[in-house]
Amino acid sequence: MKKLLVAAFTFALMQSSHADLLVAFDFTGYAGSELQGTSTVVAVGIDGPVLILRGSGLTAVGNADRFNAQGWDGTADADAALAANNYFEWTITPSASYSMSITQIAFQVQRSNTGASNLVLRTSVDSYAANLNTLNNFAGNNATVGSTFNSSGVSALQDATGAITFRVIAWPGASTGSLGFEGAGNDIQIFGTTTLVPEPTTVLLMASGLLALSASRRKKIRV
Repeated sequence: MKKLLVAAFTFALMQSSHADLLVAFDFTGYAGSELQGTSTVVAVGIDGPVLILRGSGLTAVGNADRFNAQGWDGTADADAALAANNYFEWTITPSASYSMSITQIAFQVQRSNTGASNLVLRTSVDSYAANLNTLNNFAGNNATVGSTFNSSGVSALQDATGAITFRVIAWPGASTGSLGFEGAGNDIQIFGTTTLVPEPTTVLLMASGLLALSASRRKKIRV
């Protein structure tokens, strides 16, 4: 019976896991000053839509095909910028009965020459303490700069069943300098897997079915 339960649970997980692009944002057509951005891709097993927002220390400002902000001035490092609420953020929540593993995070940014020139990616899993990825002194003049982080080794981002918030924190920059997500194709992409976690009753039903099938086969063999 124990072996059948293990087999049923393993089978359910194998049938319910999806390796995919979990969430994506493409800001083509945006004015840049929208109050929030809306995901263009949400995978099975993720609650949607996913929204991107600005921290309260920033101000929305227009720039075509970008989700944009200004007001990055007055901070000297990532911790000070976080305390000043100078960040973009989005929250990914697995659907009911699902877990999620986040294996890669990629995004494209552009800034004016006076926009924030350093940024880090942090998450709520450790109260935004550790840097997952860092870009220092990246190009200005509205040049597209890409960042890709392999998060498969971050244990707190694997098999998560609760919401995770990501923050892109930036500094320093002039008060009127701008920074935002923009580039060719998807501007933000989060890759990983979602897995349907069967309820105990479901596993028992599957095990009962396997037992019935096994008994039927044994009866046929005896006949």
